[in-house]
Amino acid sequence: MATGLAVTVTLTLTLAGAVVGATTPAVRATSGSGITVRIGGPTRKDVPQGFVGLTFEATALGSAYLDPATSNLPSFLAELGPGDLRFGGQSSDLDAVWLPSPSDPLPSWASDGITPADLDAVGDLAHTTGWGVDLGVNLLEYDPALAAQEVAAAQAAMGGSLRAVEIGNEPDLYFYFLTFLTEPPADVATTFPGYLANWTAYRTAIEQADPGLALDGPDFYLTNWLSDETRKTEQGLARFNQHFYPLQDCGGATVTPGQLLDPSSFSTEDSVIGAAETAAKHAKLPLVLDEFNSISCGSSSPAAWEFASSLWAVHALLDAASDGVASVNVQMDPDNCDSYTPLCVPDPAQPGTMQAGPIFSGLQLVSGLEGGTLLKTTVGAADPLPTGVSEYALRLPDGDVAVVVDNTTSAALASLSLERGPSARVVSVQQLQAPSLTSTTGVMLTTAAPANPSPLDLSVSPDTAEVFTLAS
Repeated sequence: MATGLAVTVTLTLTLAGAVVGATTPAVRATSGSGITVRIGGPTRKDVPQGFVGLTFEATALGSAYLDPATSNLPSFLAELGPGDLRFGGQSSDLDAVWLPSPSDPLPSWASDGITPADLDAVGDLAHTTGWGVDLGVNLLEYDPALAAQEVAAAQAAMGGSLRAVEIGNEPDLYFYFLTFLTEPPADVATTFPGYLANWTAYRTAIEQADPGLALDGPDFYLTNWLSDETRKTEQGLARFNQHFYPLQDCGGATVTPGQLLDPSSFSTEDSVIGAAETAAKHAKLPLVLDEFNSISCGSSSPAAWEFASSLWAVHALLDAASDGVASVNVQMDPDNCDSYTPLCVPDPAQPGTMQAGPIFSGLQLVSGLEGGTLLKTTVGAADPLPTGVSEYALRLPDGDVAVVVDNTTSAALASLSLERGPSARVVSVQQLQAPSLTSTTGVMLTTAAPANPSPLDLSVSPDTAEVFTLAS
């Protein structure tokens, strides 16, 4: 859902029966004692290579930070490893238009033009970093031929780095766009059959211009159209895309750190993923959350750019992987450091220089687990983990086992034991911490050798995520 929309209009969106933006207070747990996490065999889920990606609005195209010759963005991408850069979002339908020549006039409804030079810069960025590109084209302003021209130009600029094209962004919200657009397009499809007819026309035009290029979709935000998806309607898709934000702050509402980290935030995620997976299975498509972040509708709540967002990201990303999601693209807003964006430009006078927000450290932690296979974990019923503590275990490509403990409570988790065979020993401890949940600075992701290699009687500080790496 695009940044900045509906800041003056309240819109309640229901996702698979859960109200987004619910204000259930978080449970702040007391410390546990004598807790043992038993680590078992492999599940059928993993954290694939390239799992953590980024999503930029289409209006970001042409920005200085996308030019690898003048930007420090490549160094940040290197910290995440190869992934996908998505360019789309609501601005691809509402604000941006393809201009084959920079001298072409903007239509009255558009604020930004996408030019061949913009696509060339992204191609250079992709070739420099090894990241792939997913490109969204405008479906709201219906013009299949123009979209096919843009795709052909992107293919010429990016070659094999252009991984897929997405047709339209959140078409299930087009009915809502018509309530505030001053120049609404004619004949906007607000039903699934109408959307499908328009999407099919775009697919035909794009395939004629660029045979064999992958198409992703449908890029829904809600879940009410998912039941209309069938194997037939999914023909032509390479991946099934769904968007997800657990909370929203429309109309001036404020989401607190406690609400963001509340268990309901993650149960909503599980529900939406489950509904999308059911639809994706018709054609046996991998499920991708290609637009994903903490708080939609402006992300004006400080919790979106405080340390709480980093702990949320660790849990939410690993939750997605354990639910079978193939990859996740985290939404960016680089021109606004007071937002959910992982990276931003703090000084407009230096438009190519970015800095990391707290949530970026959470992405780093999870990207370091890519290539790992998720393992089964069990905790005794008599001594369960406190509410607000989550655990994940993965067998890494080198054979070691990483155990992630995300403690979002206000109490230390003490006397924690990890059970993984008699010869298991802790060889490193990675810690994600900050002075407080509301910190915007002082966020640290550090790795060190353990003071004691025993996997018994470990502790995890309050409001901290730790990764214990075990070797046998």
